Amino acid sequence: MRVDASVHVERAGVAALAKAAHERLGWLCREQPVNDFGVDAILELVENGHTAGRLLGAQIKSGTSWFNEPTRDGWTFRFNDEHAQYWFDYDIPVMIVLHDPISGTLSWQSLSHDTAESTGKDWKVTVPAEQQIDEISVAALTRLARPAREGGDPAEQRFARWLDRLPGEARDRLERTRRRALQDGDTVAARAVERLTDLLQGGPPAKAVSTLLAKAPAWWPADAWGWQLWASVADYANEHLLEPQAAACFNRAVAAGATPAPRWRAFAGLSLIHSDPAQATEILTEAATSPDGRLLADLGLALLEREKIGGRGPLALPASLAEAVEDGSVRSEGTALRFLADQAKDHHDLDEAVTWLETLVSAFPRSDSGRIALARALARRASQGTSPLHEGDLVRARKLADSARAEQRRWGGPSEHPAYVLFHVHLLTGDRDAAIAVALPEPHGQANAREAAAEQLAQAAARVALQLGHPQADDLVDKVSSPVGVAVLNAVRADAQAAEPSNLISLWNHVVELADGDALEERMVAFRSLAELGVWPLPGLEDLVARKVVTDEETSTLHARADIAQGHHQTGLMRLRQLADRSLSGAAALVQSLVELERHTEAVHACDRAAARFGDVEFLQRALRILQRAGRHDEWRHRALLVLSRSSLPQAVRGRCAANSWMTPSIARTGRPSSSMLSPLSPKATPWTCQERPCWRRAHAPDR
Repeated sequence: MRVDASVHVERAGVAALAKAAHERLGWLCREQPVNDFGVDAILELVENGHTAGRLLGAQIKSGTSWFNEPTRDGWTFRFNDEHAQYWFDYDIPVMIVLHDPISGTLSWQSLSHDTAESTGKDWKVTVPAEQQIDEISVAALTRLARPAREGGDPAEQRFARWLDRLPGEARDRLERTRRRALQDGDTVAARAVERLTDLLQGGPPAKAVSTLLAKAPAWWPADAWGWQLWASVADYANEHLLEPQAAACFNRAVAAGATPAPRWRAFAGLSLIHSDPAQATEILTEAATSPDGRLLADLGLALLEREKIGGRGPLALPASLAEAVEDGSVRSEGTALRFLADQAKDHHDLDEAVTWLETLVSAFPRSDSGRIALARALARRASQGTSPLHEGDLVRARKLADSARAEQRRWGGPSEHPAYVLFHVHLLTGDRDAAIAVALPEPHGQANAREAAAEQLAQAAARVALQLGHPQADDLVDKVSSPVGVAVLNAVRADAQAAEPSNLISLWNHVVELADGDALEERMVAFRSLAELGVWPLPGLEDLVARKVVTDEETSTLHARADIAQGHHQTGLMRLRQLADRSLSGAAALVQSLVELERHTEAVHACDRAAARFGDVEFLQRALRILQRAGRHDEWRHRALLVLSRSSLPQAVRGRCAANSWMTPSIARTGRPSSSMLSPLSPKATPWTCQERPCWRRAHAPDR
């Protein structure tokens, strides 16, 4: 009877591993009588002459053919999905051992999702040449070996670990889909969910989604589970702001049988509003003809109409949305809730906006975009003096922004958006050092690489840093490259260096010329600065007022500041006194104007009235600065003790008060903070526009 030569080669590999385990590791090696599948041997760790019950499976491949695919570090070992599922789910860790019968070397690598890479159809691992079964590898192999069944089901542990690296909405859908598949006894579908989860967390988001769209893997389910996977990828792309790719994934879900199809088509249209308005219009118009897609389609078509007029300003409420509000079904539709909140903000009704956003966050607690929007609305309400609980709103806004930033950092999302809100919240509490730290990387701040590279955050922080003479101001300035951003910082730097008013007017007019529809914040900073330099009327302001982007109160504040700068003191102060009791921005402008006119006693009284009216601790701090500047030290000490007794006072502000270090270079020179410092002491006509498109499209949970 003929004996195949490969049998001798295979036996030589098993024998070589057994010998190395006994002689080099001091471990036990038990051969497993299974040919061509499973594991060839079980190694058991021996410690201090005693077996430890720590086991390690070994799949042995002997022969020179296994070394035919070299890499820079070793060799590639390929295996199919059937073997992968067996080894990855084995009750103990498994390693591949490549035996070279010529040299006698035994190279190894762990077989797990942490080391293996999917090729779309099969799998591969790199077996490092330096990892040999010898004394040097004892520590690494000891760490790899573990008791059988330690820590529960390995498959469940891996899946949970992969899910933890994905955005909230995608994570929820994948988890639900896998649970339903297992409940139905469909292990193939559950395995497909696991493979998709592994694929999505393993590389750059854009590349992962593009690869799937170019060619679905061979393991992608062809039945009803397939559209759930496409929906999960669409959620993932939306969270990463990959809007065109998200739309393509929604369309794939429809093609795979997503129900109701018009609703999913509407989501595709919503995702294309900014990148392809014409295609979005076509998709949404079609979806609006079906009851299942009507609400979402109507919202999308309304948003497209707003884009035509610059993307700002209130819209007429679609009839389908009014019906959903009336019958209460709107509470389960995240897209509609976000639309309602945006409409309330456009109507300058921040109380209503907060109410809708609180409903959104309650219904969809995993929605990062919802938490960011709520934090923004709370902070804006506090900044405008319309909050019933000023300090409470700021505390909530800080916690929401901080938690959203941590969540988005977890999965590598756009954490610069919550960081931008957090920056403004710190300014509103008077903690400018903490605000600047949000935009600076370690060791000077707390920003991660993505946040530190965000230009709008850097620009906002640079404006404050330049006025304070912060040592990292130039580092922040260097990150700004857009023409309008550079123009703003040039004007701020000139203001901090006491440039001539005519030069400043020229610089700020240049900002207005460069500021397009997306640069509203920069335009408002320029308007405030020009008004304080006596420029009136302001170029382009009428258009913003007509579109209800800027309120009449904000316009009156700017006009009053221009009057005072032109020498019409009584006229300007009369305007501001009319605004001071109903508008925080009016109160701030009144205090600022009285200080500039050196009417310190009136300014302190105005601070007291504003603090009582709006609950804003910054006005108490401002009163201290006024008294210090006026040399009224006894009154300053008495007030400082009262301010320090407030438990809600930010720690950094408490430290500055105790150290008697209130003056910044700009305030010491001019007696006023620059209008480019977006704080409660500046006029508050600041529609926060951190280049973030409305996140209604990411808070949809379309299967609810």
